[in-house]
Amino acid sequence: MYRTALYLAIFAVFILITLGFTQDRPVTPNTQPQGNMMQRCQEMMARHQHMKAGMKAMNEKLGALVKEMNQAKGNRKIDAMAAVINEMVEQRQTILR
Repeated sequence: MYRTALYLAIFAVFILITLGFTQDRPVTPNTQPQGNMMQRCQEMMARHQHMKAGMKAMNEKLGALVKEMNQAKGNRKIDAMAAVINEMVEQRQTILR
């Protein structure tokens, strides 16, 4: 009987402490983080679109150089291959920055 009363008392104290901590916090919803999240999401989408446009431009430039390389003959082909390789290295360095 004594043990049961002790367990009930400890449980009651635990419940009262828990209720005390939860009452200190405001219950009103905070809309500021949601608005900030939407703004960050829109900024991220804009950066994503900018990145996609940049990648498309890089692919077009590299595609044009590869086309020239494939059409070239002799020493011009070697120069065109060097141009393709240099462009690939430059694009990779740009992406990694």
